[in-house]
Amino acid sequence: MDWEDEAALKDKIKVLQTKPQSFFGVPPHVVAGSGSDWEDARRELRRVNEYALPLDKLKCLARAAGAIFQTCGSSRSSSGETTSSLTSVEELDMVLRPSMTTDEFISVHLFVLVMSNMSQLLITRELLRVMCDSQDITGELGYYLTTFEVAVDLLINHEDPQEPMLL
Repeated sequence: MDWEDEAALKDKIKVLQTKPQSFFGVPPHVVAGSGSDWEDARRELRRVNEYALPLDKLKCLARAAGAIFQTCGSSRSSSGETTSSLTSVEELDMVLRPSMTTDEFISVHLFVLVMSNMSQLLITRELLRVMCDSQDITGELGYYLTTFEVAVDLLINHEDPQEPMLL
């Protein structure tokens, strides 16, 4: 990993920033509407490198994830669906189930990461890998660290920025 790798990834991200959420696999029922495009989560990701300590960086990743879940939840609850107007068990299930699956979350996280303009993705990923003991990082923080690493790895390994990203 060096500055050339970081620059190449940044160039790839610039191309990917022109793509819609669906390009990243974000399903229609999860897409953030009204121009918000996950702004709270993007803002948190831009702040990750303001912190020196790895734990503070991880907490910032967790806040970004929380903002994703909050945006998803508020967009679904504001869609006008109420349980009294549902006509089938399937519709009821869609309203009551968790706001998104892990695969959907990874797709959204990937989109948000691309749109955030977060600096030094490779360096940050490597720092967190080296400084965070896998025995100590469990539960929620471990999940968000893994999700961040997966998103960065997907960006690195995505060959053609004109082809949709598939998980």
